[in-house]
Amino acid sequence: MHTIVHTEFAADDPAALAQFYKSIFGWEITAMGGDYQLWQAGDTEPRQSGGIRPFYPDESHGPSRRTVAYISVADIPATLERIAAVGGTRMIEKTDIGGGHGFYACFGDPAGNTVGLWSKE
Repeated sequence: MHTIVHTEFAADDPAALAQFYKSIFGWEITAMGGDYQLWQAGDTEPRQSGGIRPFYPDESHGPSRRTVAYISVADIPATLERIAAVGGTRMIEKTDIGGGHGFYACFGDPAGNTVGLWSKE
């Protein structure tokens, strides 16, 4: 718990960026539908993984043009409350990812970084 479980890059052309990382690091790439690409790295389980997604037209679904690390938490709403209480900014409330992949939210830390939260439930 509280480990970084997913890192997401943004790009104008997610498939091209996925091939860039594959050619450099040998990451396994899986097209997940739409423009979203899933990457996996490493030989041992659990493998590191993340995504490459298109730029969002606005910030309503997440940080538009930023790389975001997602931290695993048990309770997204309670974590967002704690974040706000110590100076963080709530950006996106708990949102269903769909397909049984869990939920996410985003917040801004006091230094201006955008960080994601993830939970299975």
